[in-house]
Amino acid sequence: LVALEALGNLGLGAAPALPSIIKKMFDDDETVREAARVVHARFLVLRGKGYGAEVPEVARLLRKLANEDPWHRKLGAQGLRDLGLAAGPALPQLLKSVMDDDFDASVAATEAVERLSELSVLGSYDWRGPEGSDDVDIGKALLAALKDDHWAVVLHAAEALAKLAAAAAPAVLKLTDRLEFEDSPFKF
Repeated sequence: LVALEALGNLGLGAAPALPSIIKKMFDDDETVREAARVVHARFLVLRGKGYGAEVPEVARLLRKLANEDPWHRKLGAQGLRDLGLAAGPALPQLLKSVMDDDFDASVAATEAVERLSELSVLGSYDWRGPEGSDDVDIGKALLAALKDDHWAVVLHAAEALAKLAAAAAPAVLKLTDRLEFEDSPFKF
């Protein structure tokens, strides 16, 4: 109950804990269920407003991340990395900053995204699901579904794989372009 109240105070920073919050909405204890519903509803209201500035420190660091000075952008990304889970609402801006023209700012944003990934803010396509969930490998499950006897299962699996590939394509193209720069530090 105390943990749910603390998550409620995080605002949009509670995003990584949503699977656990939703699980608590079906708890045996009515008090826990009600607290989870309140936290979930509050999150949805904030999410509907379309901003991630509910956590004051995140807002301050997002302003740094948007600064014209590369040094400030780097400091903003490093600060968001250090915030950990509370930086979850800043993920869209961090992903854009990975492609920053300034190398140091780009590296700092990449490290921040990696940190959020380690904390499962990005979700996962491998065997690790949210805490308390069964182990699932989405990629293997979809590939196995392509061999199913029912045409609809195969169709939906193919569509899901295509959507995953399409979602990754812009990032792959930008990374490939970055590797092809003559002065790229990522050349083999």
